[in-house]
Amino acid sequence: MLQQGLGIGDLIRAAKHAYVQAAIAHVLPAGSRVNASRISVTTGLTRKEVSELVSQFEGRTEGRPRKSHDQRARRVLRGWAADPRFLNHKGQPVPLTMHGKPRSFQMLVKLYGGDVTPQAVLKELERMGAVKVNRSGQINLHSRGRHEQSIKTIEDLARCFADFANSIGHVDEKDPSVFFGFRESHVFSANQAARFHRTYSRRAAVLLGGVEQWLQSQKPGRQTNVENRRDKIRIGIGVYTVQQHFQRSQDADRSHSTRLKKRDLAHEAVPRHR
Repeated sequence: MLQQGLGIGDLIRAAKHAYVQAAIAHVLPAGSRVNASRISVTTGLTRKEVSELVSQFEGRTEGRPRKSHDQRARRVLRGWAADPRFLNHKGQPVPLTMHGKPRSFQMLVKLYGGDVTPQAVLKELERMGAVKVNRSGQINLHSRGRHEQSIKTIEDLARCFADFANSIGHVDEKDPSVFFGFRESHVFSANQAARFHRTYSRRAAVLLGGVEQWLQSQKPGRQTNVENRRDKIRIGIGVYTVQQHFQRSQDADRSHSTRLKKRDLAHEAVPRHR
């Protein structure tokens, strides 16, 4: 989530989505109307929060609720892209200097970043690939694509939370068929990691492609309006690969090297006898 520029508010929001979805599926009778009070009691959320989340599920509200724990850099990006004070006559974000009047990056951060320094926000935006600083020190909004894409991941993340938790904790004795498995190891070169991802991405694509073929084979000869039926069961399969780099710090390497040298010197200092 850090790599995608997501903050703690996004994690909390996704967890709330997942809790409400799970409560609707497992607490309320099938096909019944959503009872905000009942869901509130079950999840610990307020009735207002439940109502807002359900409205989002059903598409009755646009946008996202105001966030108190949103990632600061993303708040600054949104302000830069929407505040008329930081837009040109075409409505596009203007390049900014770090300091100065009437508009500057410092002022932008003060308005939308909260109690953080402009330098800290700038470094984070550079890490996200959202801004580029030219030789004269002017800060340009380089790319909003990754930022916009990260916003779209919240509902997907919520759905994955619910599915993942359901698969791991599946203890239904009446239907023990849900499978969960995970395998991991370590390799010591980027080439090995790349081969792993190429190999298993191809295998995953074949596996997921087979799902559609299986579904086609299960269709009854006589078409029925499946979408309107209330007794349908949601099924699916998810596949993802994992990659995480572990690197020792230079201080750790120097400390390890120093220990080795001291050990070697100690061995040399010990007299040898036959």
